[in-house]
Amino acid sequence: MHQIEMKSKYGQYYVKNDSVCTKDNGEIITKNVAKHCASIIKKKVDPDFKFHHLRHTHLSMMVNLGVMLKDVQERAGHARIEITSK
Repeated sequence: MHQIEMKSKYGQYYVKNDSVCTKDNGEIITKNVAKHCASIIKKKVDPDFKFHHLRHTHLSMMVNLGVMLKDVQERAGHARIEITSK
């Protein structure tokens, strides 16, 4: 919902991409911003939290929802499907 509102707000200046983590104008956030957010979460929620855990959660949810393993492999960027199926 938020992204739809931002697309309307920024109009032609909204950057279109398929990324999940974006700024309000659609630009991809940098690794440093993601690391900073992860450090805040780690301090407030769980000292064992690692941002990379979200990647595994996302891929597992895709599999559990019945997404084809080949599509999950492509999303993950794995060279071999055996890596994805572990």
